Amino acid sequence: MTNPHRKALLALLKLSDIAVVAAVFAVCVGIASADDQPWAEVFNTRVRLGNVLFVIAYLGYCHVVLRGFGLYRSYRLSPSSREWRDLATAVLVASVPLWAFGDLFEFEYATPTFLGTFAGMTLVALGVERRAFRFFARSMRRHGRNLRNVVVV
Repeated sequence: MTNPHRKALLALLKLSDIAVVAAVFAVCVGIASADDQPWAEVFNTRVRLGNVLFVIAYLGYCHVVLRGFGLYRSYRLSPSSREWRDLATAVLVASVPLWAFGDLFEFEYATPTFLGTFAGMTLVALGVERRAFRFFARSMRRHGRNLRNVVVV
């Protein structure tokens, strides 16, 4: 039987993961286009429906990859290096479609600079976000929340 508070925290983690990936994606598009035009102009240009659908599909793919690598299970008793390794592998797998399908979907920012910057920034941002969640959960446990009672016979 799952705790509704645990479900809510996992949903919050999933949503924040997607928000972090979306924010990093937007920042990397701004960085990749900084040579051609200023940041304000990049985000003021007309957005094509194809680009919006591409980003939405990509964010859905990222969610599937993160879930597939087991990043929503408990890492409380695992060393943090294991979570970082799983996170790095998931980010690498999630970045491959940008390179592979960028030309097919006419995503003009799919350059090697964009891909490297995106993968690195995504890894760091997701790692920091997860460290913050872990810190928050640890402080909650210190105050008697998020504890589980077990009977051993």
